[in-house]
Amino acid sequence: MYALDRDGIMAAEPWREPAFFTSQGQLDRARVWAQHGDLPFVAVQNGQLVGDLILEDATGESATVGYFVSPARRNLGVAARALGLLIQIAFDELGIQTLVAEIRPDNAASRRVAERNGFSYVEPVTLDGVELDRFVLRSGQTLLL
Repeated sequence: MYALDRDGIMAAEPWREPAFFTSQGQLDRARVWAQHGDLPFVAVQNGQLVGDLILEDATGESATVGYFVSPARRNLGVAARALGLLIQIAFDELGIQTLVAEIRPDNAASRRVAERNGFSYVEPVTLDGVELDRFVLRSGQTLLL
């Protein structure tokens, strides 16, 4: 899935190792997430893996969301629907109160996905030298699925 978007990912995240773009690399990544208490999820459509999502630093109070959809499935509502389901799990099943999405300013599609699901822009942030825009969604806000 990531191999199909290798050029775009490498342009934005040049530190990625070649293994990142392999199935085994993604399995290893999910295992590391789980070992650190992060919660990985996958988006499956017609029996095919089309995306992945994560709840990072999940506490009873808050978590950071991340999501990626295969280039072949973009602009079809997959990311918006998958994020909507992840939000429901976070709020309804895990009791998380606040979700944060940190998105590159040039990633208009990801911004739309977050906003469509009720996230609101809060502020610019810099994490590990990368400039991002922070969006927040609090439990009880209306979702636009």
